[in-house]
Amino acid sequence: MRKGIATLLALLLIGGMALAAVKGYSLTVKGISCEKCAANIQKALKKVEGVSDVQADWEKKVVQLKLDDSKTSLDQVKKVLADLGYEVKDVKEVQE
Repeated sequence: MRKGIATLLALLLIGGMALAAVKGYSLTVKGISCEKCAANIQKALKKVEGVSDVQADWEKKVVQLKLDDSKTSLDQVKKVLADLGYEVKDVKEVQE
C-alpha cells in the first residue's frame, strides 16, 4: 500500500513538472531608442534565471525571449525592464 502511494505521489510530482513550460514572448517596450539600449536589455534579461534566447530590436521596439515559468515569471521580466527605465506596453505569447 505504501509503495502504491509513493508511486502515485511521484507521478503527481512529475506531472506537475510537465505543466511548467518554456514559452516564447514578444514584448513591445517603450523607451528603446538605440542599439546600446537593446544591448543593455539583452544583457540584463540573460542574467534572469529561466530567461533564454533574448533578442531586443531597438528599431521595432520589441524584445523577444523564451521564459521557463517554473523558474521565473513574466512579472519578473517586466520588473527588470522597469528597473532599467523601460515600460512594457504589450505582451504576446509566441507559438513556435
